[in-house]
Amino acid sequence: MTDNNDQQQQDPAGFNGWEIIHAYTRADALRDGELVEADTDLLKQTGFRWPLAYTRSVFEGFINWDTTDEDRAHIHQTRRDRERSVLLALHAAIRAHTNPNDHTLSFTVRVTPRRGQGRSHHVTLYANFGPGDDAEPVITVLSGLTEL
Repeated sequence: MTDNNDQQQQDPAGFNGWEIIHAYTRADALRDGELVEADTDLLKQTGFRWPLAYTRSVFEGFINWDTTDEDRAHIHQTRRDRERSVLLALHAAIRAHTNPNDHTLSFTVRVTPRRGQGRSHHVTLYANFGPGDDAEPVITVLSGLTEL
């Protein structure tokens, strides 16, 4: 007879002998471009110690920026400026958060639309805190809870 500890050591994911026929990992999502890795230097500068990635929709909508966007919006920004804004807003929300058991946190950040559509405005983004492919702590920034 095996006890629970023996079972967990043999099957740490808890699938109890079920055959996994397909798995889509965080590494797969990063490789496919569904997730975009945050700038590691900016992560350190803004106080993050865990790896962080953005969903493609967050990256394209709120971080990515090029000279075409600058010409349309008539605003000088860089991709790095926009990413720093998102990271600082998230860092402030984490520091203000009081429930350590939450795995998802909402936060707001002021952004200028990329396509020159309207003025800057506040948007709500979500950060999910969870295990990576090897059970290491990671953060994923999403534009909506449906992306979880």
